[in-house]
Amino acid sequence: MPSARGQPTGVGLYDLRNSDNSQVTLKSVTLASPRGLTMTKAWLTATYHRAGKSYLVGVGWPWPLSLARGSGSYAVRWAWARRTPAVGAVVKPHQDLNLVFGLTRTTPRNAHSGGPVITYTSDGNTYTVREQTTLEITAAKSC
Repeated sequence: MPSARGQPTGVGLYDLRNSDNSQVTLKSVTLASPRGLTMTKAWLTATYHRAGKSYLVGVGWPWPLSLARGSGSYAVRWAWARRTPAVGAVVKPHQDLNLVFGLTRTTPRNAHSGGPVITYTSDGNTYTVREQTTLEITAAKSC
């Protein structure tokens, strides 16, 4: 994603689906090995369902997501209006939510990070999962 230095951009790539019969409580959301990137507070939003399809927020929207305009922005603003802080949130059994956060490039060069690292508890046990993606914000005006 291209983004101006110091200007956060929205990331909503991650579908958090609790496929277990026990609730899950999120304890932390961080970036894996960030280089020139910072992350805003993480949020959970409703997943937008329409015509038998599920839609995630996606990437490249202005931050906060309430500023989204243009094609597809209605669904983004709809989801943002239903957000809750990710840390401390409870994901019910079989619930499907979208993990959303802002990324800010803090360097004049391209910045990157591994995907989010999510620590959560379920049935008295603590688990950590790392989303196997790479996040990059470029200094270029387009990709």
